[in-house]
Amino acid sequence: MKKDLCSLVMVIVFCIIGSSVYGQDYLVLKYNFKDGKTFRSTISVNSNIVQSMMGEEMKIIADFESKSEIKFTKVDLGGNATALVSIINISAKTVRMGQEKEEKKSDFRKDGIRMVFAPSGKTVSVKSTDTNESSILREETISADIKFFFLPGRATKIGEKWSDKQIDTTKTKPSNPITFMTTTTENEYTLAGKEIKDGKELYKVSYTGTLEIAGKGKQEGMDLFIEGTGQTIGFFYFDPTISMVIYSESETEMNTTIALTGQENMTVPMIQKIKTVTTLEETSAADYFQPSQLHIRFLSPKPLSTRATCGQNLLSFIHSRG
Repeated sequence: MKKDLCSLVMVIVFCIIGSSVYGQDYLVLKYNFKDGKTFRSTISVNSNIVQSMMGEEMKIIADFESKSEIKFTKVDLGGNATALVSIINISAKTVRMGQEKEEKKSDFRKDGIRMVFAPSGKTVSVKSTDTNESSILREETISADIKFFFLPGRATKIGEKWSDKQIDTTKTKPSNPITFMTTTTENEYTLAGKEIKDGKELYKVSYTGTLEIAGKGKQEGMDLFIEGTGQTIGFFYFDPTISMVIYSESETEMNTTIALTGQENMTVPMIQKIKTVTTLEETSAADYFQPSQLHIRFLSPKPLSTRATCGQNLLSFIHSRG
């Protein structure tokens, strides 16, 4: 009897162990892009900058927001998706030295950019269909701002990690003092678990990362060099019903140095604290171009991407409009 009881206990123990090993929740983390689907993307960035120059400290607060439509038009057998991207509006607001400056732009060409994305979320190619060279719709700038988070493309269990390294090169128009910028990011992701948000069961992915930037250009006849390093912490939500990342928040802190050489030599250290939030919502294309949708709003400091690439473009924006 005791022998039978011991055998029964062992069976139960092995069943429990087997359940804990094989009953874990696995999720295939990859994008399932579909032809004909349209999404509304909103990127909001708040940046607090402290800049030291000639013994004086300057504080700058900047808000940036962009709204876009991403319309998938083709998905090949390998899962690579072609999308037409329309920038609906962009707004930027800066406050420094007691002065406030605000700029808005909404007269973008519909379907102005053609992009191709891999199932992992990585950008395969970018092509602008806007022939206006002075337009903000430059391929390099758009590819830096419109991105998807990297997904491993395999069955992943809660607690599992994966990593990604990416190098982006941005070239800007000659009127911008920073004409060339390289950004290197390394992120480590962890599938944190399930959460219920707005009645939906979503999977939360947390991540940490490092960031390095290096750039050069010219300003008032002097050579300009920029270098910086930073750290990012953030999270995003993956919706398994549509296989898309629908929300993200991140915070990035960067230490940057701008050096000017030529007739005068100058070094400008800078500390940036960037908070970013991105949202993605499935919608119909008609929703975008109703007049009621073309409004501008500024958010208080927000929890991206950041994505930090938006901070990079914001940095260029601030210095090109000094």
